[in-house]
Amino acid sequence: MDHAPTPTLCFLSGQTTTQDVRVLRQRYGYVTGTVRDAASQAVMPDVEVGGWWKSVETDKDGRYSSGPVTLLGTNQPTPFRHSCYHQGYWNVSTNITLNPDQTNIVDFELIKICTGANVLERWSTPPPSNRSRARGVWGGSGSSLTDANGHFALTSLTVGENNSPIALTLTASAAGFEDQSKTITIFCGANVRTEFGPTANGDWRYRRLRELTS
Repeated sequence: MDHAPTPTLCFLSGQTTTQDVRVLRQRYGYVTGTVRDAASQAVMPDVEVGGWWKSVETDKDGRYSSGPVTLLGTNQPTPFRHSCYHQGYWNVSTNITLNPDQTNIVDFELIKICTGANVLERWSTPPPSNRSRARGVWGGSGSSLTDANGHFALTSLTVGENNSPIALTLTASAAGFEDQSKTITIFCGANVRTEFGPTANGDWRYRRLRELTS
């Protein structure tokens, strides 16, 4: 139990001192809810849900319950960050406040992480002196070397948080030549086609990049 602040008592010889003490019953807050897949609305079992108090997992029906959560001293309203985690899905968090003897209902809808963005590229005919040297491109978490025809691909790239579009900087490199970079936008399910090549006058020090987005 929580106790009220302890008073300071003064005892005098031959006198009786009386002091009443009040105790405060400890009370708790509660959180419960259901976790679903945002796209299919199917309930999700075995999902971790929690905050500073502890974490629990959802049952086969996608439901979770915190049990009693200790509040701040003297049963004050207690704010905290309430979060939901599951492998392959974006994390979700929300701010809630627990009050004594009250149950907060907090449902979550989780968005599955999309890793389906692809960048399909072609390095147009390189100068003869470079045909036998390794040529490659990289961007984000992906990298690739060109094949014999100058083609290469970056596949299954992770897009922005909650599958939002995100800028991706591509860099092409070949031994003996300056790197060339280009920033493009990728999104869930995108197939972005780009081409690296020389400028109109054949100057490879300032290669250009043509971008075609499908």
